[in-house]
Amino acid sequence: MNNLTINTIGLVYNTEGKFLIGKRSSIELHEPGLYSYLGGKLDYNGELQAGKSMFLLEENLKREIKEEAGVEIEVSEYLSSHAFVKDNGDKVVVIAYLAEYVSGILTPQQDEVEELIWITRENLKEINTLDIIKEVYTQAFDKIEQNRQRFTIELAGIVLNDNEEFLLVRKNNSAEKFSLPSGAFSSKAVGSWEVMESSLAKIIFQQTGIEIADGPIPFTDQLLMDKTEEKLLQLFICRYKYGNIQIKSPEEIAEVKWIHINDIGKKKI
Repeated sequence: MNNLTINTIGLVYNTEGKFLIGKRSSIELHEPGLYSYLGGKLDYNGELQAGKSMFLLEENLKREIKEEAGVEIEVSEYLSSHAFVKDNGDKVVVIAYLAEYVSGILTPQQDEVEELIWITRENLKEINTLDIIKEVYTQAFDKIEQNRQRFTIELAGIVLNDNEEFLLVRKNNSAEKFSLPSGAFSSKAVGSWEVMESSLAKIIFQQTGIEIADGPIPFTDQLLMDKTEEKLLQLFICRYKYGNIQIKSPEEIAEVKWIHINDIGKKKI
């Protein structure tokens, strides 16, 4: 008798709008050596666990991504679903979610994934994969672009400690220049200062390992424009609360440091 399997997959994106894709191990029985989305079979033994049954698919996806890629994710929203039949007649239903990269170093589980890379929409055209996988990634790129067109707000924190030092980061795509910890405000609750403040605290912690005190103060905003987008940058003044600086998102951040106010002019910022 043919079996039915449910797979949860994650289209994992970072703050640069790139998506994670993995090259299947050469020892895999199904499509070895092919690039594909990450995720896996729903692991469910028929028992309901208190407090977890309402997010069974999402928790399964987080666990699978952690095992396959070594990174933590946050499931954002449902994307789409499709189905196929294996050569042996087994049926597979695939449920796809958008998922945000949170932290961790890419570490492929070699018996399942040989390589992990971040791709752009242009890269997708050259990837060796199935048409259905390209279609799902195209859906993901489209969805991210739609979301960013609706909410083009970026949050940045001017974080100060008691030693008159500013918290600065150097991102992987910015050569030697330092900047304020910052990230996209992806919440749909636009206009809520409390939600913005909470989102900023999360961004700063994910990038630097530093916790800020409650109640960051809105400072100023800037309208940033280029050929592809318009972005509103909202800056907050934040006070250091506790924590030691550390790179919690190495795929995005290259360096984190405190810089004294008197040394600001000496650094590339």
